[in-house]
Amino acid sequence: KRLARGDRGINPLEAACREHDIAYSRSNDLDQCHIANRILAARSRERNTAKDSTLGERAAATTVWATMKAKKK
Repeated sequence: KRLARGDRGINPLEAACREHDIAYSRSNDLDQCHIANRILAARSRERNTAKDSTLGERAAATTVWATMKAKKK
């Protein structure tokens, strides 16, 4: 529903997660999924250290980053 409406996300981390979900759904190759995971890990790391991110966004970014790193192993 949110994709159909064109929602962008409530913060940059959510927008990055949305882009990751879109890339993941369009990929037929495991390598493409790994690339999408690496991009999301990098973006979540950026949001974790960004001066304009809220405490809640930083907490979520840490969780997303750890999850993407765990998927790599």
